[in-house]
Amino acid sequence: MLPLAAQVLAPAPLPEIPVDPNLIASQVVPLIGAAIAGLEQNVAQLQREVGELAERLDFAERMLADRRQPQLRAGEPSGHHG
Repeated sequence: MLPLAAQVLAPAPLPEIPVDPNLIASQVVPLIGAAIAGLEQNVAQLQREVGELAERLDFAERMLADRRQPQLRAGEPSGHHG
């Protein structure tokens, strides 16, 4: 007889789990649909936020341009040294 350390037990075979199409249709597909709907909501929210940020950036750019225009009209140099 072999010593205990030399005895190797073969692992028990895993039971086969049949794929039930009804389970997939009734439970998995709705979960995927819910996940997709949640992602769509997140994307819509991000699109709104990006649009708002774009408006704020446009406003800030206009404000900066308005501040520079009076200086240029008053005869200040426009960046050219001569």
